[in-house]
Amino acid sequence: MTKSIPHYPDNSAAYPPPAAKYQAILDKVPDIDPEPYDAIPNHINFNIGICGAHRTGKTTLAIALSKALNMPFVAIGTSELFAQHNIDPAKPMDFRTRIAIQNKVLDKAESIWFEMDEPFVCDRTPIDMVAYTMSEVLGNTLDKQLEQELLDYRVRCNTVLDRYFGALVLVPPAIPIVAAQGKASASFNYIEHIHLLCYSLFHRSSIQGYEIEWQRTNLDSRVADVKRYLENINVYP
Repeated sequence: MTKSIPHYPDNSAAYPPPAAKYQAILDKVPDIDPEPYDAIPNHINFNIGICGAHRTGKTTLAIALSKALNMPFVAIGTSELFAQHNIDPAKPMDFRTRIAIQNKVLDKAESIWFEMDEPFVCDRTPIDMVAYTMSEVLGNTLDKQLEQELLDYRVRCNTVLDRYFGALVLVPPAIPIVAAQGKASASFNYIEHIHLLCYSLFHRSSIQGYEIEWQRTNLDSRVADVKRYLENINVYP
């Protein structure tokens, strides 16, 4: 499903080698057969962000897509950041803790994206960061200071999104959920909650994007669909 709003920000992007934890995923993802896309130059002139809830296959898709497009995959290491601050993302947290750690996540992501000197594929975007932050808002529980901090964070995320990404891919929670240590809750309802927030933010953003269809759970099919979308919007120079 296509969401096409032409937007081509300037991107600065040097590809650091993926962390060891991602190398295992890289090794498992097969090389994608380029047919019927072998006539398309595998070069894109801006960054691609894979957005959505956790445990939906974002990282696997991002790595497979980076291979298919001959683009570097960029890992942010959000789980490691939570661990460094002794925060378990699977457990409820108060909003002050959430907004503080999400600012650190955005700080780390932006520093990585800024250092890139070529277009890349990343499995984290500011859309996800806003969704996880807003998921902790419960009714009228924020004081004026926290309300302002949240508004400021949302503005900052929008600015960073426009600065570093030229296309987005939204991944739905359509594959079997597998719990993992250091990851957010594996509750389907919580994952669906995050997805709905990502869905709204995705469609409200100014960045062109593609929404993976729910029935498309096969990795090869997902990669082929995204490549077809990129061909149709003429992002290949």
